[in-house]
Amino acid sequence: MREKPARQLRAETVIKAVIFDLYGTLLELTQDHRPFLQVAKHCTSLSVQAAIHKALVNDCPTLDSYASLLRLKTQLNLERLEQILADDLLKVRLFPDVRSALEKLQSRQVKIAVISNLATPYIRPFDSHNLRTHFDVILFSCECGLAKPDPAIYQRAIQQLNLAPEEILMVGDSYASDVVGPATAGIKGIHLVRSGEGSSASAVISGLESLFDFV
Repeated sequence: MREKPARQLRAETVIKAVIFDLYGTLLELTQDHRPFLQVAKHCTSLSVQAAIHKALVNDCPTLDSYASLLRLKTQLNLERLEQILADDLLKVRLFPDVRSALEKLQSRQVKIAVISNLATPYIRPFDSHNLRTHFDVILFSCECGLAKPDPAIYQRAIQQLNLAPEEILMVGDSYASDVVGPATAGIKGIHLVRSGEGSSASAVISGLESLFDFV
């Protein structure tokens, strides 16, 4: 299927780096039982949203470690949930336009970064699909203790890339986290809408091939 043309947002400044979101942008969760959410729902001391935030900004390699972090007293079949999580992660696939886009950016000597809100186990597919070698900067919320759309995580990316904000683009499927969020740090965001639905963003693409209308 021929990709829809990108809605243009040309910048006169030369783009020297592209920051990607991970899930929904580079990797697809084809099956998602949300096991961390199932554990979070049993937390009585925090709202579900606050409990999930703890999973995103703390290193919880297992659901058991996450349950301990939340100090859960409710008995859960964590072994079964771990099996479900492992199965979900095995079914994560790489979107077909990703590898070529990353290689093309590298060939143009454009720096590549990733910023993702995720719990620790969700790093596994990033490595199993051999993505790590493509990236100059990797900021996972569970490792750095910051989560989008906190302006501090975009500022950290800017510092590690050692570039001016206007020399950086961010691409992702979340309007709030990948367009509005980076704008607070002076980074232009491109909304990736693979479904073809509408978006209020100034720059919208339906696939990564159209990224090169901006780079």
